Amino acid sequence: MAAVTHQTVADASKQIQLVDFSTYFAKYANDEASRILWNADASLVKGGQVEIDGTTYSNVQAVWEHENEYGDIVTTKVDDLVSAIVLCDKEGKNEGVNAKAANLKVKFVANYGGIDFEKGKVTVYATVKMKQADGSIAPVQTIAIPVTLKNPAAADIAATYAFNAADFKDNTLTVLDKTTVNVNAKLTKGQLIFDAENMKYDKNSITVGANGDVTLKDAKNMGKSYTIAGVQTMCLDRKYDVSFTVKFVNSKDYELAVPTALSVACAGANEIKVKYGDLVKNDGYTYNYKLTNFAGVLIAANSITDLKFYADKEYATPMTYLDITSDDNKNLTIKSTGDKIANDITITVYAQFTVNGETIKKSFNVTVTGAL
Repeated sequence: MAAVTHQTVADASKQIQLVDFSTYFAKYANDEASRILWNADASLVKGGQVEIDGTTYSNVQAVWEHENEYGDIVTTKVDDLVSAIVLCDKEGKNEGVNAKAANLKVKFVANYGGIDFEKGKVTVYATVKMKQADGSIAPVQTIAIPVTLKNPAAADIAATYAFNAADFKDNTLTVLDKTTVNVNAKLTKGQLIFDAENMKYDKNSITVGANGDVTLKDAKNMGKSYTIAGVQTMCLDRKYDVSFTVKFVNSKDYELAVPTALSVACAGANEIKVKYGDLVKNDGYTYNYKLTNFAGVLIAANSITDLKFYADKEYATPMTYLDITSDDNKNLTIKSTGDKIANDITITVYAQFTVNGETIKKSFNVTVTGAL
C-alpha cells in the first residue's frame, strides 16, 4: 500500500486514518465478477504475519523501525497503536460492508500508544482472509501500510493549558506589584512542567523553580519582560515544549496632580492657598491639587488620615524651606520661610499621604521668587 501521513489529533473520535484500497482491488478484484466473489468471501482483520530480524511473528499490528538510545537502528513490534482496521467507503462510512469498500479505516488506540511521533518508520498491518472451498476461513494476503505519525498541531498543544485572561495577553503573563509568581497558579486549565534541564531563560535576572515559581532577582528590573522557553505541557500523553513571557510590573496606583505654576515670594511675603479637589467658581482658591487612585477617582479628604511634608526623597527631613499647613479638608496654605533671596529657586516638596492605613509618597515643586 502507498505510504500515508497521519496528523495526530487530541480528539479521540478523530484518531483514525483512511487509506486508499483501490490499488488492492485493481490487482485482486479488477472486474465485476471477481469483485462480486471477493465481496462474498473476503474479510479483513488487523494484524499480519511479519518477519523481524529473521524471525516470523503472527498477528503483528505494527512495527516501528527507529534509532535506540545507543544509536542503533532497531525494529520492534508495537502492540498499543492500532485498535482496529476495517473496510469502509471513500467517506469512511459503511464499515465492514464489502460491496461498498473503497478504503481501509485504521483506528488508533487512544492517544496512539507509546511510540515517538516523527521518529523512525511505522508500518501497520492488516490481513485479508478468504472463505475456502471447504468453508474454512484462511489468510491470503498481508497488507502493509507505511504510516508517518505527525506531532499534534500547535493548536492542539496550546489547548492543553490556559492562563487566566485577566493576567495573560499576547503570550505574556503580567505580574502586578510582586517579584514572585507561581505560573501554574495562574492557569485555569492544565498544568505546566518546569524541567531545569529543558528550560532556557535569563538566569541572571530571574529564577524558575520546578514547581513553577518564577522570581525576579532585582526589583529594579520591574517593567522588563523575560521569555521562558522549554516549559512543557502534556498532549497525547507526550511532552511538548512551549514558551511564554513573564513581565513583572508596578501597577499604576495613586497619582498626585499639582499645578506647575505654584509660587510664593521669599521671606514669607505672601501665602497661597491650594484647594484639595476641584476648583469652584468664586470659592477663593486660585490653585487646586488632587490625589487620585489608578482609575482617576479622587481620594476623599476624610480618607487621608495623615499628611506630612519633607525636604528629602528619603522622607526623613521635615520641610523647613516652606511652611505648609493643611486643614481638615486637606486644603493647603503655603508660604516661604527664612530671609530674602535675590533669585528665584525651585523647592521640591516630598508629600507623604496616609490613606486607609496605606502610605503614599509623592512629590511636587514650588517656586520661591527672589526679591530682585
